[in-house]
Amino acid sequence: LDVRARITGVAEGNPLFVEEMLRVLIDDGLLARDGEGWVPAGDIADVSVPPTISALLSARLDRLSEPERTLVEAAAVCGKEFHRGALLELSSHGGGDLDVHLRSLIRRELVTPERSLLPGEDAYRFRHLLIRDAAYDAIPKRERADLHQAFAGWLERVAGERVVEQEEILGYHLEQ
Repeated sequence: LDVRARITGVAEGNPLFVEEMLRVLIDDGLLARDGEGWVPAGDIADVSVPPTISALLSARLDRLSEPERTLVEAAAVCGKEFHRGALLELSSHGGGDLDVHLRSLIRRELVTPERSLLPGEDAYRFRHLLIRDAAYDAIPKRERADLHQAFAGWLERVAGERVVEQEEILGYHLEQ
């Protein structure tokens, strides 16, 4: 069976699976842009095709550098949408490093910029909720609990006098 048939068979009509598999091939340098299209840039005959979308997304996240992985996990705790300030709070990245890694996650099409509802805060969102779920599921429970608590503290500080409007979100994160 060729790679196209294996991907098509596993994808079962799921466009996200096909998109993510193509991104894996691009990240691995096995597909390259040629004019307006893509061409094989290496031997793709032996490419491993994960059996599920969850396994494929986990494999993509496993290929991230340690700082990128830490950042995407912190973002996953925040939710589908997240803010730069929250990532500064939840990760050990400095501002410049954080921006470099955020740009990398955008280039890899894991996250995208989003319109922020918080003044002075850059916002982002996961390109797909399943990407967020795969990142969240990879975080050990103890670390996840610490991140939820840190996020709740950040949100409480940022909300200031309007904290009452955020009570439900705060409660969720503290419960976690």
